[in-house]
Amino acid sequence: DTPGRAWGVAVSGDLAFVACSNMPDEGGCLRVLNVSNPEEPEEVGYYDTPGRAWGVAVSGDLAFVADGEEGGLRVVDVSNPEEPEEVGYCDTPGLALGVAVSGDLAFVADLGSGLRILDVSNPEEPEEVGYYDTPGYACGVAVSGGLIFVADWYYLGVYRFTDPAAVEDSAPELAREFALSPAFPNPFNSTTSIRYSLPLPTHASLVVYNTLGQRLKTIFEGYKHPGFHTANLKADNLPSGLYFVRLEASGQLSSLKVMLVR
Repeated sequence: DTPGRAWGVAVSGDLAFVACSNMPDEGGCLRVLNVSNPEEPEEVGYYDTPGRAWGVAVSGDLAFVADGEEGGLRVVDVSNPEEPEEVGYCDTPGLALGVAVSGDLAFVADLGSGLRILDVSNPEEPEEVGYYDTPGYACGVAVSGGLIFVADWYYLGVYRFTDPAAVEDSAPELAREFALSPAFPNPFNSTTSIRYSLPLPTHASLVVYNTLGQRLKTIFEGYKHPGFHTANLKADNLPSGLYFVRLEASGQLSSLKVMLVR
């Protein structure tokens, strides 16, 4: 048993690397287990991360941890599995949930901020070199044969990486309708991402209301190009409870429920 919630795992040789959240404070952690005897896995080391560790990939002596909203991508030296040591990191704009590594590149599933591509040839200073704003919520990622496979909440996206400045979608999807997608995560306790699509250029607003119909917070209001868009709702000073998020554009309305749990 791990001391918190185990979210992701990678295996290299006789070692398993588990991305988990600690209890009760919900901070992140990378646990290192010796699995040479699979009937009795034994923890040999750990490293506390600043965010909430959701995913992990291992390449050589380095572990790459997708560390949520607060932590981005953390690079940890695991050459001594008993004393893992962070050597570098890169903040990502969204919520880093999954990671895959191929050669000198790390591919991060960054929830509402899509697929992020980082050059990790210098693990002390990972640097973003490309991205693709996926239509859904990028939750997981894998790389094989020059293709990038993204678990995008609503579907599986397949992308082709061409050069550090561009990622090509093998089947680009255009917004064809006015739509408000479910928030993720929901319930939430700090930030949740909200995805919506607009088929035409228009003035749009995304507003939070309480159960009494009182307007509490404007997430966004202004001109938007057609396409898929993502907005983050931050809890800030809102108390725990049920809220409604309403999207209004081109005379159309759509709303969804979100639950804030402190």
